[in-house]
Amino acid sequence: MTRCGVGEAQWLPPGAWAEYEVEDGGEVVLGIDIGGGRAASVIVAVTRDLRVAAVHVYEGDEAVLTVSEKVLELARRFNVVEAAYDPWR
Repeated sequence: MTRCGVGEAQWLPPGAWAEYEVEDGGEVVLGIDIGGGRAASVIVAVTRDLRVAAVHVYEGDEAVLTVSEKVLELARRFNVVEAAYDPWR
């Protein structure tokens, strides 16, 4: 499989996706992207001051179910104030 752009350059500086310790009950916004059969599905939890609390990447046919389970898990841990997603998938 050819993966364009891999290893050529970075669009974010090193460490930009580093996870930070965010206290349980802290407010987060979830970003969700369901990739489908040929692309990864991702869920990210970010605080209002843009600290990344969690990043999870899933691949395969069961990814959409795994993402749904992770949303519930994150909602039990954090105060989810918003969930944004790509409506295309």
